[in-house]
Amino acid sequence: MSENSLANRIVQARELANLSEEEVCRLVAVKPETYHHWESGASEPRINKLATLAGVLAVTPGWLLSGDDDHLNSVDDNEQIALFRLRIEQLSSLQTRVQVMLDELSCDLDDFTDTDADEGADDSAENQ
Repeated sequence: MSENSLANRIVQARELANLSEEEVCRLVAVKPETYHHWESGASEPRINKLATLAGVLAVTPGWLLSGDDDHLNSVDDNEQIALFRLRIEQLSSLQTRVQVMLDELSCDLDDFTDTDADEGADDSAENQ
């Protein structure tokens, strides 16, 4: 990996952000194997993941891609606030979807246990 590579800048930005690889994986929503490939230079993130990664690491996608110092500190407070709001909205949406899935699962379990109880009642009535 060359000193001025995308992979090297990802590592550098993660270390400056004081984040572990595991934390970045969780925040960017990628598998550890995928992220390791980015840091090792075996592969590069897609543009949507690059933008998310840049936000998590508090750098710009332009800096990650080019290494141009003009991009390094250009994520200002307003952009950080916007990124945090976006993350909160994403988490809220995810929470809503998880709750809907849990509610559906609960209904399915209720149907399953009601069916088992009915079948048990039928079986005991037939045995008498």
